[in-house]
Amino acid sequence: MLKTRQERDIFEIRLDEASHALESEKLAELVESIRENGLLIPIALNADNELVAGYHRLMAFKQLYKSDGEAYRHIPVRVLNAEDNQQLQQLSTTEKLFHPELSILEKAAYFKSYFDDLKYGQAGYKTTTIFKTLDISRRTFFNLRAIAERLGAPVRQRILNSPLRILAHSTPQLLALCKYDEKTQLEILDLMQTENCGTIFEAIKLHQHYAETGTERSQKARKFLKSPALKLEKELRQDLRQLAQQTGLGQNELFNEIFEAGLELIRQKYS
Repeated sequence: MLKTRQERDIFEIRLDEASHALESEKLAELVESIRENGLLIPIALNADNELVAGYHRLMAFKQLYKSDGEAYRHIPVRVLNAEDNQQLQQLSTTEKLFHPELSILEKAAYFKSYFDDLKYGQAGYKTTTIFKTLDISRRTFFNLRAIAERLGAPVRQRILNSPLRILAHSTPQLLALCKYDEKTQLEILDLMQTENCGTIFEAIKLHQHYAETGTERSQKARKFLKSPALKLEKELRQDLRQLAQQTGLGQNELFNEIFEAGLELIRQKYS
């Protein structure tokens, strides 16, 4: 449990700056809110005077101290009991889930660690109880759980350590990938990268097309031009993109088919 509300000197509170990211807009809003209404929710510290939750609130007080003076030298705090590890983990996890620089995939990893400790620990908390401990919506809770439990380490590493990293920030695309087994997930990611698919949904359609037609890609038998769509005029790129959506094929593959068909017509014309 958190102890009774106290106050601390803002410059005596310990924090790891590298583990936090400052959002200027959020900070500006907090400064005005605190100046007008005071601090409504105290920051949380552990027994060693280290910040657990409330980074932007603390930064707002430091900014107000510089601009408005001694009235903001001390900030309201609640101190976590040293033995209450569960609440410490809860507050730390909540901070991570709202961290602006962490991707959805990285947030899901922190969520899984917290969820597993409570769900499968000695106490064995129910899912509904765990949900109520985090300051997130029910939908966000179950989205994070699905991503955390259905995307294994090989898939996460493939996304985070490749040009596919942009997927790590897209909840809809990660959830779409969650519907498949790990082998299929890796195949879809491979298609997305090698066939220059714009989204995971395009890669899924292409994977389904190959499965339904019984065809397979052969990178050794057929070489694709590097990003041919980028060299086309704007109108042609739009036509190619629309055709890719209609057929479920990758833009590079379609480009090569069009190119081959065009070559054949030219050969016939000039032979």
